[in-house]
Amino acid sequence: MKSSTLAPVSNQETWQDVIEFIDDDTGGPWFTEADSEGHPSDVTLKLRDPDSGRVVLKGSITDGKLAIVADGAIEFTFPASSMRSLCPKTYEIGVIYSAAGSDTQAFLGRLPVLKGL
Repeated sequence: MKSSTLAPVSNQETWQDVIEFIDDDTGGPWFTEADSEGHPSDVTLKLRDPDSGRVVLKGSITDGKLAIVADGAIEFTFPASSMRSLCPKTYEIGVIYSAAGSDTQAFLGRLPVLKGL
């Protein structure tokens, strides 16, 4: 599992980014578009309010908010209309990789959200 604080974003802008997951031991990607048996992989990203524990943003490959753009790399976009509902603070972010009936916590970290103008 990886852990980091992401670059700050404004609560008045579209939040779009690509996150890459590379295995430190092998140098290979953590996941591909399909698992070893050809089943589609899913990746879910959640943003949680640290005060209430409530998930305030969520996206996955399944719901079309995330896309695997290369082996081990996901791209996501949350529109400004979704970001405007966020109060300025540092949120918790988590990414789960699901394949062949197994879930793996690929990432846990923080996302500072700044008050935009």
